[in-house]
Amino acid sequence: MRSWLTAALALTLVVAAPSGAAGQASPTGTSLRASGASTAACHAGVLAGRAGVVTTRLAAARTGLLRAALRSAAGDWDLAVFDAASGRLVAAGAAPAGTDIAEGFVAAGERLVVQACRRAGAARTARLVATAGALAPQARGPV
Repeated sequence: MRSWLTAALALTLVVAAPSGAAGQASPTGTSLRASGASTAACHAGVLAGRAGVVTTRLAAARTGLLRAALRSAAGDWDLAVFDAASGRLVAAGAAPAGTDIAEGFVAAGERLVVQACRRAGAARTARLVATAGALAPQARGPV
């Protein structure tokens, strides 16, 4: 378990902020801002350009388990992650408060769209933290 956590912390994803500036996901995260609120289901598809919705792009550095989380968001936000090429839903979270977590498996080099949907509440910003844990090779043989 400890080696998986170490791998999760060591693996970073390249994040393109909504403004287009590149950075890396870090413990401080990437600040997302959404004006207005959205009534659409965040996990239903990429909703870029709609009121209350903010998207950003990631590229998976390795094959593993992606964990995207919204932190410091007052009110109700939802979170979804999609494969950028196909639009396939990779992960989603829709907690009734502003701390949403979405986890799903990604392949090395896979381009992703992370989407945060502000549903209600006064906070127009949320902090996105994205990490991925590399999958350890498994021994061959019966499971």
